[in-house]
Amino acid sequence: MRKEPLKIGFALVSISTEQFAMLDFDSNNLNSTDEIKLETEIKFGINIVEKLFTVYPSFKFQKNTSPFLIIETGCHFSILENDWKLLINDEQMIFPKGLVTHLSVIAVGTTRGILHEKTDGTRHNEFLLPTINLTEIIDNDIKLNIDDFE
Repeated sequence: MRKEPLKIGFALVSISTEQFAMLDFDSNNLNSTDEIKLETEIKFGINIVEKLFTVYPSFKFQKNTSPFLIIETGCHFSILENDWKLLINDEQMIFPKGLVTHLSVIAVGTTRGILHEKTDGTRHNEFLLPTINLTEIIDNDIKLNIDDFE
């Protein structure tokens, strides 16, 4: 068993806005006792040919059960070819928890900036993505079946 963590070389090569919606809501009727829920999800994907690992953070702001602000982005990270090979285990790719957490922090921060820019000048701009403890969300290595992405 490996004692020291893998050191994987990567670069952020592109950013995509997968989904964005500002749905109508009456912010004038919003008061301090209203409960705003933030639904958070992080998905992952790979591109075998281009040796990319993608983090897809998505967030949905809801008042009661009605969503009023939705965003999903993709941060596409190129992995060095020799390091990519280290991640392959039979028919799976195994991305170490530490690497995934680091890339997810970058992706969530990027999403925060995109959300600010897209809502600038609107009443939705008061809703910011809070800091998120990704170690509570990403609690294991991420295993992706290669066949699912070919």
